Amino acid sequence: MKNPMVISADAVKIRDIIGRIRQIKTDVATGYFHLGQLLKEVRDNQLYHLHGHDTFDSFCQDPDIDINYPLAFRFIRLYEFFILECRRTPESLSGIEYTKLEMLLFLDRDDKPSAEKTIDHWLGVAKDLRRVDLRKAVKEEMGLEIRETITLLKCPTCGAENHYVKFEKKTIQV
Repeated sequence: MKNPMVISADAVKIRDIIGRIRQIKTDVATGYFHLGQLLKEVRDNQLYHLHGHDTFDSFCQDPDIDINYPLAFRFIRLYEFFILECRRTPESLSGIEYTKLEMLLFLDRDDKPSAEKTIDHWLGVAKDLRRVDLRKAVKEEMGLEIRETITLLKCPTCGAENHYVKFEKKTIQV
């Protein structure tokens, strides 16, 4: 019989792996805001021309970049809303997956103290819940049903059309 007080090498190894996974998830979670910021700068200032591209979409497909346009658009939108409009830092949002944050893009952004409280509340809820549970909470508390839809979007700077998965809100009676 093994002594329960003795920690096996495998137990130490799994704790180390879990710690590294958590750190990498944190790095990734802050990284997509930084990526959104850089992509927004390239798109808004049409810097893709300097890299030999006629459109932002073409720039995103460049082997040096290799990110699909819809994902680039998602990261830009998250950066614009949470960092620029809501004035949060990437580090303060690092525990929330971007797919959950996308569900919170429905929050009205204004300068009222109640809006700040609402944003803080939903960021805390998103941090604690799984995606499916967050969707249910939004439906129950706000009377909103969040649905994923596929929409054809036009890039505001270059006019390229792409399919994009977005979240829509629909007011319901609860």
